Amino acid sequence: MSLLNDYMSRTNEWEKQRYHLHGPQLQPHPNFSPSADVAALEAAIKAKGVDEHGITKILVYRTNAQRQEIKSAYQKKTGRELCDDLKKACSGQYEEIVLGLLETPAKYDAHQLYRAMKGLGT
Repeated sequence: MSLLNDYMSRTNEWEKQRYHLHGPQLQPHPNFSPSADVAALEAAIKAKGVDEHGITKILVYRTNAQRQEIKSAYQKKTGRELCDDLKKACSGQYEEIVLGLLETPAKYDAHQLYRAMKGLGT
């Protein structure tokens, strides 16, 4: 829950109200263009000090299927993994959130279960 609180503190007031009124109902972005999103992500990653708002704006308003397309398009365009570039550019809880958004739901769930059970003696 603290990751959600951290994200919510970074968003503007309108986005907070929208979340509380309508819940997390994400629809496919109507003007989705993987190549445009890749260009915007590249610019945000290369920006001086990293443009976290630019990265967030793209990733949180795309469905998981669209984010997977963005990952593929990024790899094709740059020859590098988007996750690797984001690991270098981001840190802390923000990095954890961004990388979690780029995983498929099954992989994310498996990763979280592993982390939760790690060290429990199971």
